[in-house]
Amino acid sequence: MSNNFPRLSTLTFIGFEVNSLSERINCDKITFEYVYKGIEEKNLLHKLTDDFKENIDFSLYLNDSSELEAIYNSLTPSAESLCGREARKTGVESSGQKLIIAILLEAIQANYWIPRKK
Repeated sequence: MSNNFPRLSTLTFIGFEVNSLSERINCDKITFEYVYKGIEEKNLLHKLTDDFKENIDFSLYLNDSSELEAIYNSLTPSAESLCGREARKTGVESSGQKLIIAILLEAIQANYWIPRKK
């Protein structure tokens, strides 16, 4: 895995989109398996977009392969560090939507992002 990471604003944008999703629709379809498989296959953002259509917008990233690579370079080790220990490390026991937020927070905490260029 390269050290090519996304900007912090990219991770927080994804978090805001995922967090607000439950305000518009039921998120029960987002299970732990859905999240981990999406990260492993590097298609979580595409799956969320396909499954929740107009309720979520990742269009800034979906057609930019280098940005997607950077996002998954950040999400993958973060997801690996939580897998099997979600409840103990984050308090999340069953919500895939909350798991995505926890993975993003883990990525931020682990500094798997790059600062904005001035």
